[in-house]
Amino acid sequence: MKLNGHFDTLLKGTVNLNQTRPDQLDTRVTAILNFLTSDSVIGALILGGHLPHPHR
Repeated sequence: MKLNGHFDTLLKGTVNLNQTRPDQLDTRVTAILNFLTSDSVIGALILGGHLPHPHR
């Protein structure tokens, strides 16, 4: 279930984060995923842009 709208409301209304911080987070996560997917060993473990979680 996607709750992006609720999460955006939480960030803006409750946590009061300006848009710069979520943008920085998105940029940094993308950079890390790009680095990891380019690795010959770790890259094969990444499914759909995310590392699998051990608890699943």
